[in-house]
Amino acid sequence: MVAEVILPGRPTTLKADIREKIANFYNINPDTMAKNTPLSQDDKVAKTVEQRRKDAAAHKEAYNAMPEAERRHLNSEKYANRKAEVSYKHR
Repeated sequence: MVAEVILPGRPTTLKADIREKIANFYNINPDTMAKNTPLSQDDKVAKTVEQRRKDAAAHKEAYNAMPEAERRHLNSEKYANRKAEVSYKHR
């Protein structure tokens, strides 16, 4: 078991002792270890994805609320920008 390797000779080991030992080994603060776990990273990614989804939904709603002429103007600008990027890449 990992606890036996980290703290030999102890029949029971507290999680705090293990965290402190690992933190000392890697020269980091034990309190910051919990912030950098794979689960917390997954949580950050999930929050970012959710925020981007909300932003996209708000953008779509604002776009749909625009008058038709303004939408056409935006679309023509996007097309012109894409066309310029493509022609620049193929030089």
